[in-house]
Amino acid sequence: MSVKADQLRNRLSINPDDMPPPPQQPADVKETEPKKPTSTDAGAEVSAPAKTQTRSDRKQSAVLDALADPDIHIGRKSYRSFYIDDEAFARFRAAIHWSSRRLDATDAVPQNMSVAVESWMLNTARELERRYNDGQVFRMPPKPTRRPRTNK
Repeated sequence: MSVKADQLRNRLSINPDDMPPPPQQPADVKETEPKKPTSTDAGAEVSAPAKTQTRSDRKQSAVLDALADPDIHIGRKSYRSFYIDDEAFARFRAAIHWSSRRLDATDAVPQNMSVAVESWMLNTARELERRYNDGQVFRMPPKPTRRPRTNK
C-alpha cells in the first residue's frame, strides 16, 4: 500500500470526532533488516539485503473468498472513491440529507450517505451471492492491473 493511501485513510473518517487509527503494519508482510557490515567484515564482500515478502509474492489462489483478502479488516471503515454521475449524486445527497431530518422517517432513512451506500452495497452483495453463488461470499477478484500511459 502506498504512503499516500495510508495518509488519506488515516485522515478521512466517517465520524470527524473520531481519532484516526495509528498506521497499521500488515501482519502477513515480513520485514527483514539488512545485515550491517562490521569491522570484521572489512575484507568480505557485502551481500544484498534479504528480500522482503510482499502480498504480490503470494499466489492469488491462496485467498478463498473476498473477506479473506489481507487488505480487508472487518469493522474498519476506509475511504473509497468512485465515479458517479453528477445528477445521481446530487439527488441522492439531497434525498438523504432532507429525509434523514424528518421525524416521520426515523429508523427508515439512513443517517448519512456513507451509511446508505454501505447498506445498499451489503444488500446488493447478499442478493447476488444468494442468486449466483449458493449464498456464499464470492472469491476475491484479481488485483487490478494498470495499463501503461501513452504520451499524446
